[in-house]
Amino acid sequence: MQLKKLASFLVVLAGLVAVSVSAFAADPENTMIITLKDGDVTIALRPDLAPKHVEQIKKLVRQGAYDNVAFH
Repeated sequence: MQLKKLASFLVVLAGLVAVSVSAFAADPENTMIITLKDGDVTIALRPDLAPKHVEQIKKLVRQGAYDNVAFH
């Protein structure tokens, strides 16, 4: 019985995570994609939490400041 409850909880949790990730990624104005040798990394920018930081990142991206920069 406990295993069934745990499985149900995990399914609901996975669904909530999927919905929240897709909600952030759905805004192309605030989505940054970093192309790495092993694939793309999508980053959801959050201007609602850090508007000045997001604007600075967008400015630097437009200027090409992150082009060919190694990310660790």
